[in-house]
Amino acid sequence: MAQKIPPEYLMGVLHSIEQVIVNIHKEYPRLADKDVEWVIEKLANYYKVRSRGKEIEEPTSPSERKQDLMDEILNAIDAREEIGADLGSINNPDIRQGEHIFVSLEQLYIMALKRLQSSVRFWNKEAGRTGYLRYIADFL
Repeated sequence: MAQKIPPEYLMGVLHSIEQVIVNIHKEYPRLADKDVEWVIEKLANYYKVRSRGKEIEEPTSPSERKQDLMDEILNAIDAREEIGADLGSINNPDIRQGEHIFVSLEQLYIMALKRLQSSVRFWNKEAGRTGYLRYIADFL
């Protein structure tokens, strides 16, 4: 069973995040899919709170590899924001999640992170504790 190809408007942010994941995995060979899934869930929750206009501290982890992964994903997203890489997807009637238009970058990031979470779960189930990490390493 293959996964559906993500919509074009998510490809840039997905690629940026997955490139970070591959780089961190090279730095921390013991990184496992469950670590990636944990980080993605924390970041999705972080952006969910921010999408409601609330202030929230960036998530943290006592695990160095998880913290480094989280920090680097946040840095990659910040870099995309600085150059306006994803602004074309916001308030664009041609880009929708179901019936809904993305009204903030946070909503777009949540969608991308949920997509990655689904991919991690799929490849972990299909190919073991580092199935997702091996899968994305083949593409990047």
